[in-house]
Amino acid sequence: PESNIESSEDLPSWTLQMLTDIHSLVVSYSSPSPNVSKDKILREMVSGSHIVVKGDDGAYYNWLRSTYQRDARKSSHYSRRQQYAIFMGESLQTLLFGVTLHGDSWMQLEGREFHLGRDFVGSLVHLLNFAEYRLTGRNVGPLGTSQYTELSPLYILFDSCSFVEDPESFVDDEKD
Repeated sequence: PESNIESSEDLPSWTLQMLTDIHSLVVSYSSPSPNVSKDKILREMVSGSHIVVKGDDGAYYNWLRSTYQRDARKSSHYSRRQQYAIFMGESLQTLLFGVTLHGDSWMQLEGREFHLGRDFVGSLVHLLNFAEYRLTGRNVGPLGTSQYTELSPLYILFDSCSFVEDPESFVDDEKD
């Protein structure tokens, strides 16, 4: 999908603040690794990438849950704790978040929310987005598509806030 946001003035102030907060939390501790720029992380985020915060023990999940108005939600994504959705307005739609099997936070902006009671047409668009994902293998976000899916997420290492495209490149110190 093409972006219909002309400038940050087209976003509600709290939505812009939330994106800024998430982006700041991710990049403020240290510089990202050279192979993934800060700009790419933000582009991937608004394009629907499935982001896992490796090693955070649910900290981002708890922060999002306690900071923003959210709705309990079920989805096709796995979460060992209750999943939530934060509706972020017409342009950015919905941020879905939960916790992986290993206790790491995950988040993903969806192209359209699936909520039959609130938005029937949007729910149909969500189903079309899901069909596009199944056909192309790319997540569909509000402002584009992303190669980073639940099966192959974009990992953000919590302890160093570096970014890893390949989960095999993550070194687990407990195995050494």
